[in-house]
Amino acid sequence: MEMRSFEEFLAKAGCNVARQSLPLLQSQLSVEPPIVLTKQFRSDLPVHIGAFSKIHGPGLMAWTKVGRFTSIAPHAVLGGNEHAIDWLSTSAVFEAPQMHGWDSLLSSTNSPRKFEFSGAVKCVSVGHDVWIADGAFIRGGVTIGDGAVVGARAVVLSDVPPYAVVAGNPAKVIRMRFDDVTVEKLCAFQWWRFDFAAVSQADIRDPRAAVAQLEDLEASGKIAEYSPGYVNAGRFR
Repeated sequence: MEMRSFEEFLAKAGCNVARQSLPLLQSQLSVEPPIVLTKQFRSDLPVHIGAFSKIHGPGLMAWTKVGRFTSIAPHAVLGGNEHAIDWLSTSAVFEAPQMHGWDSLLSSTNSPRKFEFSGAVKCVSVGHDVWIADGAFIRGGVTIGDGAVVGARAVVLSDVPPYAVVAGNPAKVIRMRFDDVTVEKLCAFQWWRFDFAAVSQADIRDPRAAVAQLEDLEASGKIAEYSPGYVNAGRFR
């Protein structure tokens, strides 16, 4: 049956997306169902979310790309606006004079000039199977590698390696989740290619054994990659 709205599609595809400040149809949201998204996001910027990821509000996402099986806790902020700290003023009103309609309060002879700040918003790229804990801040332009863990209240200002555990302000690597051989195996196999029913056929409590089991299952044709495809709001306009 043809879907009449983006919201209807999301509901039928098992996606729980909270009401935003603007209609979803006006957004640049793109999802690979199913997902949970109860965090506010910038409707004027691209937001891509992979299957089986859960992103809980409150909090904010700007220009963000999230992989599969990723968990983002409440109060986390991903890619907030940057301000030009080497200009005369740090205020964003010089980048967007029309903000709040303040420009209309000025006389025509003092019409404000607009200045472009190219570094205002940069994409945050979050890999697969990432856990970002409560209240973390991820700076725009940062990449969080597959399997990484970001501790609560961490301030992440630089890229995080795959399977690293980071914490603090500024965030630093405090340990790796697994040894180098296991990390290399996990990154090469990319178990998130499958849905969670397929993955659960292996004993996930032992990562290296689980990869070996999934390799056998894939080789025998007992599991196949999950490929539902992405759907975006533009399809329903």
